Amino acid sequence: MARFPTGRTAFVVIHGIGEQNPFDTLDGFGRGLLELFDRQGINYRLAHKLKRHPGEGWTESFLRVSPKTRGKSAIDIHEVYWAYLTENQISTAEISRWLEDTLAGVKTFFNENQQLIREYEQADQVEQLQKLNNKLRWGARLYPPVSAALQLLDPLSRLTGGWGEAALKWLGDKASPYLTGYLGDVAIYTTTDRKSKFFNLRQRILRDSLAMLKTVLADPEIDRVVLCGHSLGSVIAYDTLNRLQIEASLPDAEELPLDKIKGLITFGSPLDKIAFFFRQHAGKEQWLRGQILGQLHSFKSKPLCFNDPPVTLDDPVKHVFADLPWVNYWDRQDPVSGRLNLYRIDPEDNVELKLGKPWGVAHVAYWEHVPMYADFAGRFLGMG
Repeated sequence: MARFPTGRTAFVVIHGIGEQNPFDTLDGFGRGLLELFDRQGINYRLAHKLKRHPGEGWTESFLRVSPKTRGKSAIDIHEVYWAYLTENQISTAEISRWLEDTLAGVKTFFNENQQLIREYEQADQVEQLQKLNNKLRWGARLYPPVSAALQLLDPLSRLTGGWGEAALKWLGDKASPYLTGYLGDVAIYTTTDRKSKFFNLRQRILRDSLAMLKTVLADPEIDRVVLCGHSLGSVIAYDTLNRLQIEASLPDAEELPLDKIKGLITFGSPLDKIAFFFRQHAGKEQWLRGQILGQLHSFKSKPLCFNDPPVTLDDPVKHVFADLPWVNYWDRQDPVSGRLNLYRIDPEDNVELKLGKPWGVAHVAYWEHVPMYADFAGRFLGMG
């Protein structure tokens, strides 16, 4: 029989795209971890705990798992819930324009960065990105007809005696969650244009994630913190650590026990695709802008530009997480995920899973895959 992990650990978990309810993340991650404990014969107690966040003005619910025999060891599970911020915030027309702009930007980026293509070609990343690019183009072609069909709902209903309304309502009910819920979340969070109305939403999501992490770090009873992100949540997790690294570099930096952060876990992560498709990129001649952008997104990242600048800028960022352990889980049947080749992750830490689910469905299957929990429990909880 295995023993309960010693010490006080906090997992901060960030959910991904699509329709999400409060505590879905706590439930999914918690049940997965407890299934591992059950299989290993670990006896435990469960508690629903409350914590006041004075600075944010709200009360958080989180889970605590502790040994059945009591004692000081415990595992806290916190969720960063952000879905309510993006719900009904973007229209179908805005998503359509975003798709068109994204595809145009991707074409330009690929055309101007052939050396980058060659550099990462051996990692099959380019082929994956080009396949995704083709799928997005098909989606862009399909999107306007679907949107137009939905706009014809009322007149078509009058002409067909009502069956048209039922058919198109069914189409709208099926299509809308995917178009506005999934693509909409990506469109909002990947906005880098400060003039966009979505930029403030992105900043709010990142601000909430950072506030949660800081609150957990400030708890004197916590020994170690592990940040986890699924799908788009992995991008938010990455950006949170990147932002924390920048804040730690300021002259008046807040005193935080950053050494408590012991790892980053990503699963179903599109971080490579986000870097190619949605990150800000500098033009060929913009060697100053390129260096600034690179330094502002430097948490364990590899260069996205291979042009030697005339003058190298001094880097103001303290790379406090340069050696932070990072494990990434992916599955070949999950089109969103993949090896993260654009980041400094050891090959053995890009872990390919066999989720046993069909193409696409695999993206939501990580939560119930006990071998994933067993792997990161061995890495971060000392459970061999």
